[in-house]
Amino acid sequence: MIEYQKIANHYRDSFRRGLHSGAFFVYNSRWRYFHRSEKLTVLFLSIRTSVDLCLLVKIAPEVLTRVINSPQYKELLIPKKRGGKRKLEVPEYLLMCIQKRLNKYLQSVYLQIRPTFVHGFVLTNGASENKANIVSNALPHVGKKYVMNLDLEDFFPSINAKTIRGMFLSDIFNFDHHLSTCLALLTTIDGHLPQGASTSPVLSNFVCLELDKALHLFAFLNQIEYTRYADDLTFSADFPFEEDWVIGLKKIIEQHGFRLNDQKFRIQISNRKQSVTGITVNKRLNVDRKFYKRTRAMLNDLKRNGVESATIKHFGLTTEPNQKQCRFFIKRLEGFIAFIGQVRGADDPIYNRMKSVFNAQFKLE
Repeated sequence: MIEYQKIANHYRDSFRRGLHSGAFFVYNSRWRYFHRSEKLTVLFLSIRTSVDLCLLVKIAPEVLTRVINSPQYKELLIPKKRGGKRKLEVPEYLLMCIQKRLNKYLQSVYLQIRPTFVHGFVLTNGASENKANIVSNALPHVGKKYVMNLDLEDFFPSINAKTIRGMFLSDIFNFDHHLSTCLALLTTIDGHLPQGASTSPVLSNFVCLELDKALHLFAFLNQIEYTRYADDLTFSADFPFEEDWVIGLKKIIEQHGFRLNDQKFRIQISNRKQSVTGITVNKRLNVDRKFYKRTRAMLNDLKRNGVESATIKHFGLTTEPNQKQCRFFIKRLEGFIAFIGQVRGADDPIYNRMKSVFNAQFKLE
């Protein structure tokens, strides 16, 4: 990060005219060799005032003031897989657009410092070694005798606006108090990260940097594998986890401002099904058996009875499906098959057999 900050400091004076004219990108002879994420990183680190911020996200200063002083969110309740409701705080359209633009820059900055064991909500630069998803998160735990899953309770709501402001003041960004306050107000609601804002996941990753370092050090010293996907923490080893270790992990988590969800704590032994972020990891990466059976049933129904009949059965419809519903069924099945290929590998016979059946009528991208 020091290198990017030096470049940002060197070209900060030319920021305003360069942002619009494109001249900023050719001032440095090395600039052409920078990856897009590196350019976005330098651009974001170059801002120093609220005017710079307005130029960056392409809004007028008076609009920024209005959005900061009167942020508009709507609450949505969506069902959880295991019962209950999850509250989403979704920003209104203008604020949503601003947050999406900010997210692009924040993701680029995080990519430069991202620990390799963090896999959740990371936009990578496309290089294979930087891939981050639920598959890469599960891979280090394949074939381990013991897998331990921990969950951070109320993940986004537990991260407050003061912490976000402090993060922008830190050595990562080196923003002043005014700009840090503006960014914190743009990305929080009622003093916490909203679950429903596009910036919340990457901001939570920044906040978890010190927690990740502490947990990774603990795992390294005890010869344990560690990965994190958002609020899901996974540890694995070929020997039983000692009770003192669990107590130590809980203490580290609480010291960094989080708490464990005791209801989601579990230790999985290799003689039974072991899963990490929904992927089976006993002997190899594999999809859940129920998921595979569901996908196979959808594919067989499509092959034997056609799209309309398969759509009716899959969605439990009582009337003939319209084109939108049929297209949605096809896209969902296409996604399910592609996911099986992502997990099991492009050369997997099960995936290729499903892909061939699907391609008999439709094109799988």
